[in-house]
Amino acid sequence: KTKEQRDRYDAILGQGQGGTADASQDPCYHKACDSIQNINVAGYEKMVQAAAYVIEFLARQTDLKAWLYPSTTI
Repeated sequence: KTKEQRDRYDAILGQGQGGTADASQDPCYHKACDSIQNINVAGYEKMVQAAAYVIEFLARQTDLKAWLYPSTTI
């Protein structure tokens, strides 16, 4: 990834979590070494938190159908 990409991910995931500039992003991508053992735990936790937020947000909608499809009829 480029230095700009690293800086952007640092801003999103936290300082030091953006990876290494000018290095392969994932040398194990679709290889035998690609497993749950080599994930970025901080990134994984952020995704789990985001998914939980979305599920709760949708669950709190009083009329989910109207919120999802505001101008169409189902």
